[in-house]
Amino acid sequence: MHVFELQELEDATQSFSPSQLVGKGSHGSVYRGILNDGRRVAVKKQSLALQNLGDNTKLQNEALILSSIPPNPCTINFVGVTRHHKIIVTEYMPNGTLHHLLHLSTTPPPWPKRVSIALQLAEGLRCLHELNPSIVHRDIKSANILFDDDWNAKLADFGLAARLRGDDVEAKLPAGTIGYIDPSYTTPSKLSTKIDAFSYGVVLLELVSCRKVIDVTKSPASIDEWAIPLIEEGRVIEICDKRVCSSLYTRRAITKLLGVAARCLSPKENTRPSMREVVACLECLQMDLMAHPYPWSMNYVRDMVRSMMRRKKSRFSGQCGAIVVTSGACRDADREKNGGGSNNISKGRLLVREILADITLK
Repeated sequence: MHVFELQELEDATQSFSPSQLVGKGSHGSVYRGILNDGRRVAVKKQSLALQNLGDNTKLQNEALILSSIPPNPCTINFVGVTRHHKIIVTEYMPNGTLHHLLHLSTTPPPWPKRVSIALQLAEGLRCLHELNPSIVHRDIKSANILFDDDWNAKLADFGLAARLRGDDVEAKLPAGTIGYIDPSYTTPSKLSTKIDAFSYGVVLLELVSCRKVIDVTKSPASIDEWAIPLIEEGRVIEICDKRVCSSLYTRRAITKLLGVAARCLSPKENTRPSMREVVACLECLQMDLMAHPYPWSMNYVRDMVRSMMRRKKSRFSGQCGAIVVTSGACRDADREKNGGGSNNISKGRLLVREILADITLK
């Protein structure tokens, strides 16, 4: 564990300038900084309230937990700490949080990216849970999932993390964030990796729906109370983020993803999957999506045809009026032309498979 001098971090953050502030919470404030060797880092400084109380237990716990985690691509990398653990330093994650991406960004992530995020988070949790002793994060939420330069998701903020020591656990009172915390986690003795599994299930619902975890303007206000009945009734499409088109293949993947979420949110802890099981399932989903990279929905086909027509580069551009891929008005016009009711394909019309073949070749 590298121990920094306070002056080094003051130089790196322009004396903790407000212009370098990137985040603030109850436990501390996070500043971006550049070390003398050129590395970009995030510097977490204890909050003023905790400084006044002389309580540095949260940052101390985070430093000890981070320093014990073997390097892996799905958890944030620990860089060092100051004496007495009042300031900790981690790698800098320039692309913000999953919470921001889902709720504040104007560009929603496509479905394959969402599956990738879910897989990376599951892999990070698997690494924590399979350590000896296991580490339970206890605060899995979209605001604690950060993105690096390449938009890879990493789990961060280990201030509430706890170790499981055989049949015993660290004597920590239940903690977490409302909306994400397992309602059955009521005493220290109930701490287990299944607590993280529940919170992970909530994040999956948030990832698919882009609905707030707690939304008092809706009924029910809790995302899991709203989504689980819809999953059980097979009404998956009602949960999906409406801003992003889905195809046959992505809808299958989303259905399986929500199935994983439902298992993670089971009130019976022993029926919740391990993160190893989740990782295996999501790897299969990701491979399936990679095998079918084109979103073959009718909306997609229609948009592609319109684009081809606008560009006037298609060999079919001279027969635009005859292209019928979707709907209503075109079909009615064809029926009228053929004396009503005829479904025969006229010479000027194109089969959808021909359009798809043309798009694929491009």
